Amino acid sequence: MLKKIFFIALSIALYVAPTLADPASCKNPDQLRFAVIESPDDKRGQSRHVNVIANQIERVTGKETIRVKADSPEITIKKFAKEQVDVGIVQTLVYLHAHKMNPVIEAFAILKLPGDREKVSQYESILITLKDSQLDTIDSLQGKTLALVGASSATGYLIPHAIFTEEVGMPLPEYFGFIMNSGRHSTSIRALYEGKVDAIFTASAGLKIISQKMDIAYSDFNILWRSPSLPLSPFVYNTNLCPELKATIRRAVLSMKDDPEVKAEFNRLGGVGEAISATDQDFDVARRVLGIQ
Repeated sequence: MLKKIFFIALSIALYVAPTLADPASCKNPDQLRFAVIESPDDKRGQSRHVNVIANQIERVTGKETIRVKADSPEITIKKFAKEQVDVGIVQTLVYLHAHKMNPVIEAFAILKLPGDREKVSQYESILITLKDSQLDTIDSLQGKTLALVGASSATGYLIPHAIFTEEVGMPLPEYFGFIMNSGRHSTSIRALYEGKVDAIFTASAGLKIISQKMDIAYSDFNILWRSPSLPLSPFVYNTNLCPELKATIRRAVLSMKDDPEVKAEFNRLGGVGEAISATDQDFDVARRVLGIQ
C-alpha cells in the first residue's frame, strides 16, 4: 500500500537524483535563502513564526536571510538540489524521501509545538471521536464513517493505512462503512465536530492548535488510538554549505529559547519557539513506520 501511495517520492526522485554534491567543495554564500514548506491548515500563522526564525538566523550568522517561496515539496527539494535554497523547514515525509533519493539536505533541529501533551517535538497519528458521540472504543467504530486527509498526509492517511490496519486486521475500507478524503486536517476536524463523520485520523501535535483556531474545545475529543511517535518537521540545511556556516546556523536555531526578544515574540504568536537538536538518525523510527528504508 505505501509503495503505491508515496507518489511524492517519484517526483522528488526526478528532481534530485541527477544532482550529486561535490564533497571536495563547500559553499559560504553572502546571503542565506530560507524556505518553508507550509501547512495548508496554517499558512498565515506559520509565516509569522518563520519570519522570527529567519530574523534570528540573520542576526547570529551576520548574513542577510531571504525568504524563498516554497511552492510545493517537490519544487522546494529541487531548489535545494540546485543550490537555490540553503536552509529551511520541511515535512518529515518529504525529508525522508528526499534524503533517500539524494541527501542534498541534512536535518539538524526540530521545532517544538504545543501538542496534546504540553510542548512536543514528536507527533503521532491519532484516531479521534467526539465525547458525546458514545463512540468511545475502536470496536464501536466498525461500520461507521471516517475522514482521512489525503494520500500525501502521513498522519491523516499513510500511517492509518499502514499501522492501524494491523490493529483491526483488515483494510480501512472494509472496517469503516464510508471513508471521505477531506484534503486538510482542519476540514476533517470541522467535519467531525459538525457530525458529518464519526471519526477522523489526524496529527496529535496539530489538533490542539487547529481546534483552538476554530473555537472548538480540545476536551470535546476522545483519543482512541495512537501510532508510534515520529519526529516533527525538521530544520534542514543544504549539505553543500561549509561546516562552519552549518554550525552557526545550528547555533542560531537552537539558541532561540535563550534569547529574551525571540522568546517574547514567539510567546506573542502562540508559544512556539524552542528547538531541539536532531540528526538524521532521529528519523530512523519514522523510516520504519512509513516503510522508507
